Amino acid sequence: QIENRAKGIGGSDAAAVLGQSRYKTPLDVYQDKMGHSVPFNGNLSTALGDYLETFIMEMYADNIGIELEKPDSKLEMVHKDYPWMRCNLDFVSKDKNIVGEIKYTGNGKGWGDEGTDEMPTEYLVQCAHNCIIAESFFGVKYETFICVVLIQGFGGPQIKEYIYKRNPKLESLIIQKEKEFWCDHVENDTPPDPTNLKDNNISVDQIIDESVIADETTIDLYEQHKAINEEIRALKDQDEMIKCQIGQSLNEKTTLVNIDGERLVTWKPMISNRFDSKSFKDDKPELYQKYIKASETRPMRFI
Repeated sequence: QIENRAKGIGGSDAAAVLGQSRYKTPLDVYQDKMGHSVPFNGNLSTALGDYLETFIMEMYADNIGIELEKPDSKLEMVHKDYPWMRCNLDFVSKDKNIVGEIKYTGNGKGWGDEGTDEMPTEYLVQCAHNCIIAESFFGVKYETFICVVLIQGFGGPQIKEYIYKRNPKLESLIIQKEKEFWCDHVENDTPPDPTNLKDNNISVDQIIDESVIADETTIDLYEQHKAINEEIRALKDQDEMIKCQIGQSLNEKTTLVNIDGERLVTWKPMISNRFDSKSFKDDKPELYQKYIKASETRPMRFI
């Protein structure tokens, strides 16, 4: 699978290519494809997810009463028309009419109501990407793509089903952006522009503690940043007022729908458990110091 990933854009790359990933940027994906980065060989979380895949698939298969199987890892699933689009499915039914993805998470953050497509953006884009390829590869016109997730919360583990319903606009955008990325950057060996400060790729030991006189262009960018942040603050205040008014409409009810019954807003109670590091530091100072890990960052502060 690792070798195949270098041949094209996989499902786990799709959101990053679109600039919609919390974990990778387009430049990160470019570096991976060009062999300029250290390969990610996984960690404890990914190992646990891989270990649980078969268990989650079998539990889900029992629940829906359909036999599912994991495609051979050596199977190269490639789109017939777009050879840079590739994927590895986590499960498929015997008749190939059901295809899906399996996820494992330690909390339910980003996951909405079961049976919907309310999932983290990275996974929604991955489902759409994989569905496009599965349809081309198997010759089956899919209406949905299943994402089964095991959520290990404080209330105990739960296996939930989320459903991506085909979205032609999203899929057209995915194809367009992936084509541009592969043809313009990978094939032309031209890195995409940085999209965040991390992409500037300057290590801490290269930092020189000196001043630079801003030119007119940089001054203009500085002023743009200030103006944008003032707009953001104003919009946040405006948005908070709007949410407050919507909350008054909902009152004690949990869901806002339109005249056709389609859900627009949910407002449901949730319980979250957070680690109280301050109390832990006060109660167990020696143990707290033992587990402190220093890290170097380079925050940009505007004065």
